Amino acid sequence: MSDFDGHSATSARQVGLLKHIAVFVGATIALNGIIFGFGFDRSADAASRLWWAPPGWAIGAIWVGLFALYAVAHWLLLPRGESGRRAAGWVRAIAVWELAYPFLTNGFDMRIGAWLNVITVMFTILLLWRVWRDSRIAFGWLLPSLAWICFATVLTFVALQGVHQTVK
Repeated sequence: MSDFDGHSATSARQVGLLKHIAVFVGATIALNGIIFGFGFDRSADAASRLWWAPPGWAIGAIWVGLFALYAVAHWLLLPRGESGRRAAGWVRAIAVWELAYPFLTNGFDMRIGAWLNVITVMFTILLLWRVWRDSRIAFGWLLPSLAWICFATVLTFVALQGVHQTVK
């Protein structure tokens, strides 16, 4: 194999990575457009009133970043044989689950969202455990998602508690 052939292989891998990022990030950007365009984000107002809650645009940006990390992890897992491809399937599954979240929560209903967040935390832990077996590097790219989802879960439960206290 000549240097040129090696360069072509490297270039093809880089293009593959860019395609992965474009698909994963493109999906979340499209969903963010729907969320903000139709005002789905307004139903989570109780959470936004907490002083430590990030603004809606920051949450959208965080998800775009997390989906870029999912894309890199997915790309890293695919060439790792059958087991790696199965692990990549788990990455796709969590991405689809998270893209479905606004629809599953009926436009961010906090009561539903709080419990779906708990399911998402468990799903993410299972994903990380599964990916760890195939690629410690891909695991590292996915780890920030667990931190964010745990933060979002605490935020939702605290905001929900505040809603119940104001209703009483």
